[in-house]
Amino acid sequence: MRGGSRAVGTLVGGVILALILLSILGVGILLLRFLDSYGQLASRLVKEKSKSPIVAKALDIFWSLDGSNLTIEIASRYADALLVTGVTVLWNDSSITMLDRLNSSGVRIVAESPDGSTYVADRLPVALGPGYRVNITLVGYASGRTPVAVIPVVSGSPLVAPVPAAPRAAAAGGAASQPTRYSLALLESTMLDCTVTWLGSATVNGAASTILLVARGGSRDIEVYNVTGAGLAYLYSIDAGTVFNCSADIVYSPAKSLLYLVNASGIYARSLSQADTWKLATSACRALGPGTRIEALEAQGRPYLFVAQGGGSSYCIIDLTGQGKTIGAGHVSAGEMIVNGGRLVAGNYTVSAASGDTVYILAYNETTGEPYIALYNATSSSWSLLAKAPGRYAVGMACNGTTLWLLLQHSGLYKIDAGTGRLSHVDTLLPAAPWGPGDRLEYLGGTLVFIRADGTREAWLISPG
Repeated sequence: MRGGSRAVGTLVGGVILALILLSILGVGILLLRFLDSYGQLASRLVKEKSKSPIVAKALDIFWSLDGSNLTIEIASRYADALLVTGVTVLWNDSSITMLDRLNSSGVRIVAESPDGSTYVADRLPVALGPGYRVNITLVGYASGRTPVAVIPVVSGSPLVAPVPAAPRAAAAGGAASQPTRYSLALLESTMLDCTVTWLGSATVNGAASTILLVARGGSRDIEVYNVTGAGLAYLYSIDAGTVFNCSADIVYSPAKSLLYLVNASGIYARSLSQADTWKLATSACRALGPGTRIEALEAQGRPYLFVAQGGGSSYCIIDLTGQGKTIGAGHVSAGEMIVNGGRLVAGNYTVSAASGDTVYILAYNETTGEPYIALYNATSSSWSLLAKAPGRYAVGMACNGTTLWLLLQHSGLYKIDAGTGRLSHVDTLLPAAPWGPGDRLEYLGGTLVFIRADGTREAWLISPG
């Protein structure tokens, strides 16, 4: 009897062991399939990233208006067949039209082959072979409004790429539209969210230079770079004594030859000399939350600091006249960002830029949450509204006095007339979509400098034209 029990036990044990081995084998097979699929996906993404700029350069895309009709012309010089899968249009009244295979009503699509024959498609997507042309007409869509940005989306194994269209009038003699030129420089360290920057003329160790300051998000480091015709040259790092967490910012004042830092304790000052140290300039103005921004202004020969205190509508104006590293209490005044009777609040994706006596800032209507670009003029001590922003999530703003550049998360680069607020999309296609909070777009001598952050060392030098 005991022998029979042992035999049954042995049999049951063998079955259990076999089931365990089969389970392990099954998991192993599933894991191998997952790794194979993941590898294929990674390979596809790498190919997609490398091919997107090539495809963009092989497409000639323009838009034109005829009364209330908007026509988008797409011609392909790409070697392989593509599909036009969608179109997004941003209008000057801030509305957006998105067309795809499920929403193509009121759209007329005509494709022309290289031999001149044509066919009509009733909806997207539409094929775009080598040498083919496609005209997409949005009938009646432009009634009472004009496009700010027109962005078709093309796809083809293994890529999907948005490619901005240019106004037909901007193409002299029918010349092809080309994406904005750009080049890549590498920073000393990896940048993360909440990175902030400054670019301009500064005095470093007694010598005047063109300097880029990069305050690394999530760290206490401010990296100092010399900007030359050859690119960016790392010089040294400054310990900020505070972590850049979207509630801290920096600015350099050429008028005072001092670097200013604002955080939750107040405003600190120091020179860019490596031997110098921080000194508390004032505690009467301090960061109050995310979206803290500081800018240097000059009005009627007097230097000022502007501070959006973050987390709300509060701001400070600081008169630096006659002040050294320490700022007297009588030189600090406070107020609220109120434009056209509405209170504006700063948040994680608030960005700012300054030129002369004016600071520009993207902030949000306290009631509706809508994004606006407002300006503060230090000469008149007044606020005014420049434009409604084309998107909520900005990663940088820069200004040259007459033009603002605004870079949005995933949505591209925009140019805004600093006098009229007229907004237009800039024809650019960066290899990586900008994302993550921070204020890291600068302008100098016809070149935009964008610090990508999001775990990279990339600094993109963009020639917007």
